Amino acid sequence: MLRPGARAAGAVLLAALAALDLAWIVRDFDKATAVADAWWMWSGLIFRAQDGIWASSFVEPTLLVLYTVCAVTAAVSSAAGSLFVSTGVLTILLRVPTLWNLNASWVQSGVSDGLRTKVLVSAIAMLVVGAALIVLGAVGRRPVHDGTEAADGTDGAGGADGASAADGAGAADGGADSAELGDHDGDFARPRGHAPAHSTRDEPPARPTRIGGAVACALLAAAAAALAAWEIHSATEQGWALYSNHFTGDRALATLLAVPESWYGWALTLLALWAAAAALARVPHSRPLGMTVSGPLLGLGLFHLSFAAKSGLLGDLAHLSTRDQLWICTALLEVVAALGVLSALAPRNAEADLREAQSGTIRAFSSA
Repeated sequence: MLRPGARAAGAVLLAALAALDLAWIVRDFDKATAVADAWWMWSGLIFRAQDGIWASSFVEPTLLVLYTVCAVTAAVSSAAGSLFVSTGVLTILLRVPTLWNLNASWVQSGVSDGLRTKVLVSAIAMLVVGAALIVLGAVGRRPVHDGTEAADGTDGAGGADGASAADGAGAADGGADSAELGDHDGDFARPRGHAPAHSTRDEPPARPTRIGGAVACALLAAAAAALAAWEIHSATEQGWALYSNHFTGDRALATLLAVPESWYGWALTLLALWAAAAALARVPHSRPLGMTVSGPLLGLGLFHLSFAAKSGLLGDLAHLSTRDQLWICTALLEVVAALGVLSALAPRNAEADLREAQSGTIRAFSSA
C-alpha cells in the first residue's frame, strides 16, 4: 500500500498531467472556427485551424479523462502504486516521439519558435512527471500487515506505542475475542465469516476474480492481436521506407502533439499483452494495469468510429471494401474490448480478501 504522502503527491502529479492536456485542448478550441472542428480533427478529418496549426490530437482528450479518473482514484485508495506505475509507463511511451517530431523540417519551418518551445517544454514536463509517477509507485509503498491495523488507520508498523495499545486491548478484551473466534463447543480456530472493517484508503491491492481475470485476458489479447495484425499488414503492404514514416512520424503527423500512428499501435499492443498476462495470472497489479490500458484503447476505437460516422462509412457498410469493413470491425472490437475489460476487472476477488482478513485476525489474536 502507498503511504499517505505518496498517494497525495501522485494525485497532484496526475492532476498536473491532466491540466497540461486540458491547456492544449483549450488552445485548439480557441483556434478552431467552431469547437466541433477540433473533435473532427481528432477523429482524423481535415479541418483547418485559424492559424493553420493544430497542437492536440485524439490522445489529449483520451489522456485527460484517464488522468482525471486516476487522480480521483489515487486520492481515495492507498492501493494506487500500480496505477502510478502503469500510468507513468503509458505517458512516457506516448510522449517520447514528440521530442524528435519537433525537430522535423515541417515543424521548424512552419511553426513559430514560441509555439514550438511551448510544446517542447510541455512534452518534457509530461515525460518528467511520467517518470516521477513510476518512481513514486515503486518507492512510496509501506508494508501491508493484514488484520493488524487499528480502527484509526494506524498499521502494525506503528512502533512501541501501537504494540502497547494492541497488547492492552488484547488484555482487556481477551475473553470477548475468544468468544468471537471460537464456536459454542469451544472449537478455537474457527473465525466468524465477517472481515474486520477497513476504509477504502487502507485496503491492499485486490486481485481480480477468477472469471474476471480470464475475460480480461481474452479481450486484451484479442485487441492486441488485431492491432499487431494491422501493423504487420501495413508494413508488408507499404514497405519499410513508407511504413517507417508512420512509425517515427516523419512527414506523417497533422498536429504538434500527435503520436505516430504505428508507434501508438505497437505501444498499445505491448501494454495490452502485458495487461493480458497479468490478468491471466491474477497478480495484484492486474486490475489497475488493465483499466489503464483500456483508456487509450477505448479512445482509439471511439475516434475511429467517429471518423467512420462523419465520413458516411457506417451507413454504407455493405458496399465498402473488405479492408474498410475490417477496419470498422477492429474499431468496434477496440471499444467492446475496452468496456469489457473495465467491467471484468471492476469486481474485487472478495473470497481472497475475506481469507486474508480472517488469516490476519487469527494471527493478531495469537500474538496478543
